Amino acid sequence: MYQYNFPRTRFVGTNSINDQIKHLASEIEELKQADSWEEKLLETLDIIHSAETLLRRFERNWPGCVEHGMLNILAKNHKRGYYRREAEKNV
Repeated sequence: MYQYNFPRTRFVGTNSINDQIKHLASEIEELKQADSWEEKLLETLDIIHSAETLLRRFERNWPGCVEHGMLNILAKNHKRGYYRREAEKNV
């Protein structure tokens, strides 16, 4: 099961999926503009929060899709050799 790091935002109920994708893209632009490592860190966390909002928005339309998608990504990346041995037991 996917575990969220951030609390649910009000945008799950108000933004369309496309609206949230646009917001996520704007957060990535802010990361590109960040100068210090601290700013880059905060913008990266902001991206994760925005992406989690998008995942929740997908889940609102298609219950179970996030867990299913996560399992597919883990399997695909495992085949690509992205994970160390200790991570193999989680696939």
